[in-house]
Amino acid sequence: MELELYDLDHKEIFNTRLFDHYASSQAVILCYDITQETSFQALEPLIESIRNNNKSLMAGVVLGLKLDLEVQRKIPKEKGQEFARANGFHYFEVSSKSEINIEGPFVTLAHHLFNIVNPHLWV
Repeated sequence: MELELYDLDHKEIFNTRLFDHYASSQAVILCYDITQETSFQALEPLIESIRNNNKSLMAGVVLGLKLDLEVQRKIPKEKGQEFARANGFHYFEVSSKSEINIEGPFVTLAHHLFNIVNPHLWV
């Protein structure tokens, strides 16, 4: 299994030559800043656009970023979880600064994709 990662701002996705990769991706990781309401609000139009332009999407993860700034949180964890659940995605909260839960989303996504692509194998 090969995972290619692209770090794109939601506005940048359609203005780059990476659109072809994005349009054929089988998985997506959507990120938002737990301290910024506008960051979370951008997820809905983004996932709508992804679903409209990508028929091969099979899996996804939603990441609430900056868990180290919990005291500045504007987006309740439950709101992020509900968005992920409504879209059939896994949900994680992470902090790269504090190195909290960094590997979990990638391992979960890789296992999920592997099991979709290889349903006869157990991992």
